[in-house]
Amino acid sequence: MRSRMQVLWFGGHAAGRRHCARTVALATLLACALAACSVLPKDTPASDEQRVIAQLAQYEDAIRKFDATRAAALFDEAGELVNPGVPPVHGRAAIRVFLEPYASYKVISNSVKAESTSVAGSLATQVGTYAQSVAGPDGKIFEVKGRFRATWARQPDDRWLLMRMQTTTSK
Repeated sequence: MRSRMQVLWFGGHAAGRRHCARTVALATLLACALAACSVLPKDTPASDEQRVIAQLAQYEDAIRKFDATRAAALFDEAGELVNPGVPPVHGRAAIRVFLEPYASYKVISNSVKAESTSVAGSLATQVGTYAQSVAGPDGKIFEVKGRFRATWARQPDDRWLLMRMQTTTSK
């Protein structure tokens, strides 16, 4: 069941219901909330690293809310979700379909910490840890924690989307 719960963390966080304009200030604030960095002045453009950190925050939010559509939208069309114990899920549409059944689960607590974020041209890599407590539809509580490695690709429209989200569980 750990593998199933691990998949939940990386597959179902939804964006908040309040949608703000995509501005540099919002990306900076989201990045700062996740990485505990200091807020830059409003006229300071976000770096690629900050934008990737902000995208991870969006993904975490989509998973926390178990919004399969929103989580899948953060993947490149050819993106891949890889978790131990289950076959890899390839493609945005397949990822959405894979995640939809988890809508009946409830996240009790969730934590994601990117230990490193590096950008090289049009690719970015994040490595970090996650921990989650989830109640299943029957009320049974599952605890899962481990490490993740996310590979992001800059799109032609300058957005960063996931090419691969891979997790491993800790004992």
